[in-house]
Amino acid sequence: MKKFIRIASVILCALLLSALLFACNDNNGNTDKPQLPEHDCNHTCPVCNLCVDPTCTEKDCANKCSGHVTPTAYKISLDFVGGKVDLHTELQQQCLDDTLYMTTSYANGSKELSKTNELKLAWKTEAVTDNANTVIDYTVELTTDPTFNKDVWTFSSFDNDVNVHSLKIATKYYWRVTANLDGGATETSDISVLVTAECGPRMINVDGVTNVRDLGGWQTTDGTRVKQGLLYRCGRLNKSSSTTVRVEITDKGKEFMLDYLGVKSEMDLRMVSNNEVGGLTYTSPLGESVKYLPCPMDYNTSNLIIGNHEQIVRIFRYLADPSMYPMIFHCNIGTDRTGLIAFLVGGLCGVPEDTLYRDYLMSNFGNIGSSRTVFTIQDNYVYYIKESDGETLAEKTYNCLLATGVPAEHLDAVIGIMTGVAIGA
Repeated sequence: MKKFIRIASVILCALLLSALLFACNDNNGNTDKPQLPEHDCNHTCPVCNLCVDPTCTEKDCANKCSGHVTPTAYKISLDFVGGKVDLHTELQQQCLDDTLYMTTSYANGSKELSKTNELKLAWKTEAVTDNANTVIDYTVELTTDPTFNKDVWTFSSFDNDVNVHSLKIATKYYWRVTANLDGGATETSDISVLVTAECGPRMINVDGVTNVRDLGGWQTTDGTRVKQGLLYRCGRLNKSSSTTVRVEITDKGKEFMLDYLGVKSEMDLRMVSNNEVGGLTYTSPLGESVKYLPCPMDYNTSNLIIGNHEQIVRIFRYLADPSMYPMIFHCNIGTDRTGLIAFLVGGLCGVPEDTLYRDYLMSNFGNIGSSRTVFTIQDNYVYYIKESDGETLAEKTYNCLLATGVPAEHLDAVIGIMTGVAIGA
């Protein structure tokens, strides 16, 4: 009887243990709740098969790819840009090829003709692997720096081309295209080169602003070029004589001036006493990141230099400060008072007289209300400048500004900034 009880106890224990093990297995893997499928990652490295998406937070993707040289998914071939690129319109080029005195036969200041052509940069994209991730968009980089470490203009495109404008003259550019793929991967093309023509002026397209040009790019009498990308002349950015500030430059124009030209200061030559500035006080229409420098010049005077000598001294104090660049300066339509400052800076840097006339006359391509001729400025201030001491126009301009009250150190600083040549070095 005792033996039977012991056997029954063993059997009962075995049954209880089996039931307990069954219950545990049922709780761990056989619940009534439906099981979630494993995470199927679509952003895996083709080398190690680990996730490459830094934004993916799934547990299965906690272990990320440390980085591999992955097989190329796309080949991007850039279309070659041959010859020397000249973005002047046909009408602008015809004018530049003609004599100074024929300018008004091409443009008379009555409508907007100051915008230039655009250059199309295009490329072809070819998939070289099966099941390559989809191209979302392209990033185009354009720069004068072959290392792409500075002064890079960046454009986005959903197509296989992008239009660019306002390129520096007589300049070698480097460009490349990156395809941005679904999942975060990228494919980048080889680098291609394009070269722009030497014909000035460098005309700038700014939406909402007329008559925009770079004072740089012109050749001087010693064969060098005035530095580009530092000082820009233009028409007004907001409506003149308005009781409230009415900004005329568009958001697109602001973006180009800030992000591509890198403008740091705006020098406004319009009158304050009669509200020609249109309600502006301390803030530029470009925003608070740009220094607003009011330098009100009288336009109702027979000699713009004599009638504005105090403001000219102030203007050259600003121009002598490297922290102000890149700078834009303007009056109402960017022609007469603006033209005087452009003539003084160009003359100071050694730009020939006929070239300075050419730059002035190109304002006829802007919407400035009426035409301008060489005689307009010769009688007003050119002959006055040429009465100063000196053998060259550069020397005469220097001495004229000295007599006006501009300190020599400010004149030397402007020459150094705009030409890269330190005076007395």
